[in-house]
Amino acid sequence: MKNKKIKIVLGLIILISIAVTVGWLQYNKPHVDVYNEKADYILSADRLISDYSTDEMAADKKYVSKIVEIKGNVSSVSGSNGNGAVTFAIQGYETGITCNFQSNENIKVVKLKTNQSVTVKGICTGMLLDVMMKECVVVE
Repeated sequence: MKNKKIKIVLGLIILISIAVTVGWLQYNKPHVDVYNEKADYILSADRLISDYSTDEMAADKKYVSKIVEIKGNVSSVSGSNGNGAVTFAIQGYETGITCNFQSNENIKVVKLKTNQSVTVKGICTGMLLDVMMKECVVVE
């Protein structure tokens, strides 16, 4: 009976140690430098929206957590709390692409105009109402 309790306690200690280690490694995971990293995919905004509209699960497998570079026409520019965002809307689709920018990119973001063609690189996070991208930078 005593051996069984010892085994259970040791098992719990091992599981907790593994969980703490995994959590610590994830928390301290190095930040991806989107500006200097090569894009995994380079495509038009139309193509990204088309892929998500056709098969969202397949598009998630292909693009999520990858650096994606898209080119398209700006639908709207917004900013709040020092964080700029640009939306690409493609005619014929109910969804768009929302790109949330790094704070050091705000100077470039506020200069963007509606219908301006621009290339943006960022990390795709999947689709909510729009296809979402984070840590974006304007590619010049």
